[in-house]
Amino acid sequence: MLDPGSLARADALRADLDELGLALPKPLDEPLPATLSIGHRYVLEGSRLGSTVLMRMLGDVSPSLAGRACAYLRESAKIDGWRQLSTRLQMDRDGCDSDAIIDDALFVFGLFERAWQATDSAHAKVS
Repeated sequence: MLDPGSLARADALRADLDELGLALPKPLDEPLPATLSIGHRYVLEGSRLGSTVLMRMLGDVSPSLAGRACAYLRESAKIDGWRQLSTRLQMDRDGCDSDAIIDDALFVFGLFERAWQATDSAHAKVS
């Protein structure tokens, strides 16, 4: 289901988990759509926008950790996908089904929430 940008972020996340000595979480048991909709992309691409701020905060709080395990945040700082999605949304306002976009966005936010709950104790293991 993921596009090349999302796959690159997934690879970076795996590298960070390996660097931190954390196991890759088990996949969620969720039925996933076959393709990404505008609502899915909105959440996935929009979540990247805060990576620069998060990298700065991580550097302030834990410079050694920021130097070791920030591949995901560096990969997430690439915002070409957000620019493309934003342009598409601006050009195709009339052709968008806002209810479907919202439903799809909420679906991905729900996946993020369930993934966080499944790995909530991981932050305690990072030093």
